[in-house]
Amino acid sequence: MSLSKKEKEILERRLKLQAELDQIEKKLDASVGQLRTDVEKKVSDTKNKLSPAYWIRKYPNYAIGAAVALGFIFAPRRKRAYNDDTVEMNSVQQQEPRVVKVRGLSTGDMISSELKRMLMQKATTFIVDKIEDAIDQNLNKKESRRPEHSDTSDKLQS
Repeated sequence: MSLSKKEKEILERRLKLQAELDQIEKKLDASVGQLRTDVEKKVSDTKNKLSPAYWIRKYPNYAIGAAVALGFIFAPRRKRAYNDDTVEMNSVQQQEPRVVKVRGLSTGDMISSELKRMLMQKATTFIVDKIEDAIDQNLNKKESRRPEHSDTSDKLQS
């Protein structure tokens, strides 16, 4: 059985379209596979970056410094005895001297509390500066996205 010329053309066209379809499917499978690996890599990277262990491994010195600073700032004060000094005071009403115990902070306690206060002040200033910088950057991005209207600027200059 012989095929007519028109049937042969249809068959050739069908085979050609089938080959194109197969090629498109292969490209689509490859791009979907590549997309899947890219997404899996991004998810894995994001999970790693959210992990404290990642940051400790990446910046060990900063992690140690932060741990020491946070421990120093937030650790409860040690329960140790204050300096108990005895002071003789003459009472106005009584002529004989009396002994009064004066409880005060030790020098180390005063230094550490002042150091904590200064560190907290520096940290607060640093954080406020970073927040202000972030706000300024966001405002600058928004301003750069706004289209400038030459009509309104010309009217303002007149």
